[in-house]
Amino acid sequence: MEDNYTYDNEPAVGSEGTGPEPVNDQSDAAAAAATAAAATASAAAEDTYDTSAVTEASADTQAQDNGQMGQAGQTIQPEQPGQAYGQPGQTGQTAPPPYQPYQPYGQTYRPYQSYQPGRPWQPYQPVQPVYGQPPMYGQPPVYGQPPVYGQAPVYGQPPQPAPMPAAPDQTDAEPKAPQNTDGQLFDEKDFAAGTVPPFAQPGQTGQPVPPYGQPPIPPYGYGAPVYSPAPGGGAPADPVVPPLSEAVPQRKPHTAVLIICALVVVGLLTAVMLLLARNEKEHPSASTSSTGSSDAVNVTIEIDKRPADDKSDYADEASGLFTVEGAAKYIRPSTVSVYCYLESSISPYASGSGVIISEDGYIVTNAHVIEDVDRVNIQFYDDTKTEAKVVAFDKRSDLAVLKVNKNGLTPAVMGSSSDLSQGETILTYGNADGFESTATIGIVSCTSRQIDSYSGYPIDCIQVDAALNHGQSGGPVIDMYGRVVGIVVSKHYATDVENIGFAISTDFAKPVIEDLIAKGYVTGRAMIGIHYSLITPDQAATNGTEPGLLISSIIDGYDIANTDLKPGDIITEIDGRAMNTASAIKTIADDYDPGDKVKAKVYRKDPLKEEEGEVFEIEFTFGELSNDD
Repeated sequence: MEDNYTYDNEPAVGSEGTGPEPVNDQSDAAAAAATAAAATASAAAEDTYDTSAVTEASADTQAQDNGQMGQAGQTIQPEQPGQAYGQPGQTGQTAPPPYQPYQPYGQTYRPYQSYQPGRPWQPYQPVQPVYGQPPMYGQPPVYGQPPVYGQAPVYGQPPQPAPMPAAPDQTDAEPKAPQNTDGQLFDEKDFAAGTVPPFAQPGQTGQPVPPYGQPPIPPYGYGAPVYSPAPGGGAPADPVVPPLSEAVPQRKPHTAVLIICALVVVGLLTAVMLLLARNEKEHPSASTSSTGSSDAVNVTIEIDKRPADDKSDYADEASGLFTVEGAAKYIRPSTVSVYCYLESSISPYASGSGVIISEDGYIVTNAHVIEDVDRVNIQFYDDTKTEAKVVAFDKRSDLAVLKVNKNGLTPAVMGSSSDLSQGETILTYGNADGFESTATIGIVSCTSRQIDSYSGYPIDCIQVDAALNHGQSGGPVIDMYGRVVGIVVSKHYATDVENIGFAISTDFAKPVIEDLIAKGYVTGRAMIGIHYSLITPDQAATNGTEPGLLISSIIDGYDIANTDLKPGDIITEIDGRAMNTASAIKTIADDYDPGDKVKAKVYRKDPLKEEEGEVFEIEFTFGELSNDD
């Protein structure tokens, strides 16, 4: 336990300070004589210290007024009679406050230090005091020295400590505590009678040593006592010790209360058990069985049988209108999954879907699915696989035709996209991201929507809101009559955009598919007969030329080869239409048929000459695009 000290000294006033006249427990006459002798000795003494042991008998003649506090065999005397005393062991300082009654604070019992002149200090045993070292924070105080927190006290020049008397041997004999006149330990009666001298901190002069081996009364742990001056300026009053309080007997719980609590607990447990038993009777579906040391709960879940469905796959069998289930079942055998490989690849390079259009193995899909691949495999709805051959494909329309060497297939029924109505229910089917035979349902959002194909040419489509996923390109879009009304081609990707998908309308796809099978290319498309590069208006302004079609070569066999046009010329207009954008070039062929005659404006400039270029006009006839072009 940490030793706590409390000091309530009056302010120091140096050697000329005044304070209450110190007195001891002797008579007034004896005190005056002792004070006069102490003053005479103090006046003749120098600030020196005799290091030899000083006995109590020679203390009057060898006393020094500034010896270190707590040195054995020395007498502390004031400089003048009646002068105040200061810190323990110092002369010429204000005396500590007189005694006051104890105040119990729950701390270590440390009485206030008070010295009386003319009495030697007796060391406390068995603890040996350490001289010349002040107590610090967190360290036990050294008996016989005042505690100074954080720094050593400076009392002029500190004297050298005198040899300490040897401590009595405490190893064999148990020290005895002080006893009263009856030969017994001090008790409450002694304190009440005032016969017990005040206890003091070990090492204080004029006070008895605290009992050893017996807790004092009041016991240690009551904190530092506070002293008050005695009435009339006499000797300090003995500390007022409050009587010990009688032990408060602990109340024991009444037996009846314990019995009532036990009955309540038993009643609650009984009620819980009855509720559990009742619940088991009302809900016997879950049975509990115990096997060995573990409990297993066996629960049987009954599966309800679906009522017999006498309906067919038709919503209206007379008209051929399918239910959604009937439409999905109807289109399934006519849909295939398409897997494309490069020459050295093991895993598919691309995947898509396809629609069987003939029993002998013709399959329609998208051109962007099979373009630039070396091998194509087909997987049917029954998981059989075979290799397919690319018959032809058209990048403008994004359509392609495949052929498998297999007969007896189930072709899809083709319908007209012009028969569709906005809001009509449709169903898609295909290889959605590797999940074969995936069906999604939606409605027709728009019956006719023109979009650009992956090659940039316009194609006619229907817009649907059914879910379309990677791998469904080339798959069918069917109406509720089971007819294919579109070929899935793309979906609209944009932030915060959902359910905008497109399928090439069958009315647009039918002639293309037939031409690809019959001739290997699409017939009836107008062809100028040139190879060119587009010069945009920005490029023309930068290079000091005109925007249009920069001719790189002329294809033999076309009528334009018979005009004055030559490589390096720029066609700026065809039939009054400016040819300075990609879309203008792509639409010109769709607006004219082979055999149509048109006029074109041409800009020519010799790059080796600085003169202005010339503009002239030509006339030619559109040819027909062939498979070789």
